[in-house]
Amino acid sequence: QMEGAVPKEQLCLLPLTCPDEGVQGHLWLQVPPGPAYLEGAIAMAGLGSCSWRMAEILRELSAASLFVAGTAEVPWEEVVQKLRLCVEGHDASFWEIRLAVEDWPEVLANNVTRQRVLSNIRGASQRGGLAAFICVPPAAHGSGDKDDFMNMPPEPECSREGVLSQALPLLLAYQSHSYDTLRHILPPTSVFRAQWRGQRDSSEFFNAVAEFHTRAVHNESLNQEMYARTEVAVCITGLARSLAEPSVYLPLTENGTDFGLAKKHIFYVVDFQ
Repeated sequence: QMEGAVPKEQLCLLPLTCPDEGVQGHLWLQVPPGPAYLEGAIAMAGLGSCSWRMAEILRELSAASLFVAGTAEVPWEEVVQKLRLCVEGHDASFWEIRLAVEDWPEVLANNVTRQRVLSNIRGASQRGGLAAFICVPPAAHGSGDKDDFMNMPPEPECSREGVLSQALPLLLAYQSHSYDTLRHILPPTSVFRAQWRGQRDSSEFFNAVAEFHTRAVHNESLNQEMYARTEVAVCITGLARSLAEPSVYLPLTENGTDFGLAKKHIFYVVDFQ
């Protein structure tokens, strides 16, 4: 029977149709059919111990992860669901990563690569950075019982450096099916934010749940914090009596004070005569 006619899970019930057990076997079941996908996935899983460990449970970790591109609105309630699934469902560790375009220009500033890598990502058509809320194995045991059978074994390389250089590219490749592209691109060397959001029984986890709920209420946009790094000073001068005219204040509003989410400082030098 042809492989394309039978789901992989069923094929593995048949003799001589599955690869050897281990990471390659796990990836064979989780990546799209085709040797190019599998080869690229194996190469990215081989970035280090963190990504190799993740490859065994990549589908589960991806289900508890979320990427948002450009200036798209972040679905904060969904982020809370991902956070709880990651921490409470998988005993894993949750990270929030914010990348400006200049943090990963090979992906975010190159239009061809951006379209290829972010095609399946929320906000792919919008310009701007990338937010990643990703679920990875913990770097160390939490404060709970180390012998708890539900506890995911820790992987020391899944620290901040491993999350940026291994976990982030692998999960993005899994969600976008862009293994063959990302395997040839160096990971980001700097980020606007890379914040550990906790694991089971950690105060960071409970604080993150509360914070994300608050963001949902205020409908905080993706790049609000990144744009806050930009400050604009505006000086408006003229006769005060003319400010009441629509032909004056409407162009001022549109062209002189609208700088998106940048922090604005407006100074008036007006004549009240």
